[in-house]
Amino acid sequence: MSSMVNPQLAQAGKIERFRTRVRINDQPPMLVGDQTDSNPTTYRLFHDPVREQAGLAGQLTHEETVVIDGPNEHAVWFEPVGDDESRVEVRSLAIQHHNRCERLDDMLPTLRSDLTGRECTQEEVPTGRNAQNKAASKLANYVCEMDTENMAISPETVLYPEMVHTVARYPHDAERVAANVAIGIERHVDGGFEAASPEAFREVLLQYGDEKFHRENSE
Repeated sequence: MSSMVNPQLAQAGKIERFRTRVRINDQPPMLVGDQTDSNPTTYRLFHDPVREQAGLAGQLTHEETVVIDGPNEHAVWFEPVGDDESRVEVRSLAIQHHNRCERLDDMLPTLRSDLTGRECTQEEVPTGRNAQNKAASKLANYVCEMDTENMAISPETVLYPEMVHTVARYPHDAERVAANVAIGIERHVDGGFEAASPEAFREVLLQYGDEKFHRENSE
């Protein structure tokens, strides 16, 4: 567990859920998911759904100790998935903001309108159960047609209530969509976050929107 006055480790305080990538010890970057604890601060980290292996990579924890007569001390460690006893010492930490939330926010009203057959806006998703079921079925069929070999997603994943409601019932923004999908995975998916990833679900929505509305994909 690395600590003391390493200025790189102090950057851990700039991590934002669903809006940043982190690179630990010069390893491939991982996407930051939901915050699972606040004392100390802990985040789930996910492999990039299109660039790396699927699913959960592990958990990153940041503990800051206030020092009265000097710089605060920071302890940062990474626990890889599948090894509850292992802690990787974080010697270097780089944080990068990405635009996956912004890209999805930009297309959500149009995407919801296309999926549900109703006119949706940023503030309103005027759908009933039939329109919501239509959206879920349409999205599940799209997943069936995708190359998901290295993605932690299945057609069944998009049919759970949390996924359907956050896409086709409520006007949630992209960050809230990802958070609700994480709740759905935790409640329903056998194998949890190793089998299904909020980032994979978001990638499905982004690819659907890019294909349907011919948007340029850039991060």
